[in-house]
Amino acid sequence: LDVLDTVNKWAEADVVAVEEAEKRVLVSYTFWSDKWDEWLPFSSERIAKRGERTFRGEPRVGQRVSALDETGRWLEAEILETSSNQQKAYVHYKNYHKKFDEWIALSSCRLRPFGVARTGKKINKKPLRDKINTYKEQQQALSQDVDSSGGNHLLLTRDNNNNNNNNNNNNNNNNN
Repeated sequence: LDVLDTVNKWAEADVVAVEEAEKRVLVSYTFWSDKWDEWLPFSSERIAKRGERTFRGEPRVGQRVSALDETGRWLEAEILETSSNQQKAYVHYKNYHKKFDEWIALSSCRLRPFGVARTGKKINKKPLRDKINTYKEQQQALSQDVDSSGGNHLLLTRDNNNNNNNNNNNNNNNNN
């Protein structure tokens, strides 16, 4: 999903829990600490389809991106303007003076979705379902997953996955 964050910037996020009775989802922002996870109603205007508001190769004014500056560092930037033929974007580097704003050609590979350049890959967060974009798709996903308690609350925790990995690592170490 794309989610409008608390500073009014669109960011990528995954659904990590659903409360059907409350008609809300817990979103976890990609590349952000879990402390920023938040509950949003299904009908929230802060939720959009993945790639609809975040950078996916087609620049739009206001998008947050990672941009490679002239010194070879990947920095957070915002697209301020696009060329009429959408072949380049005018970016402002966050926390830098506007004199460093520049036009970057899309063919240059100097623009990436925000966060990707920082880690080189996505943080291993477990989404409820990849690319759940609509309420109807959420309902279909829920009908396939059943909470062991029989309730309307479905929650996937990252701790269960981490515990399984730790147990596997301990078993491997004991076998050596």
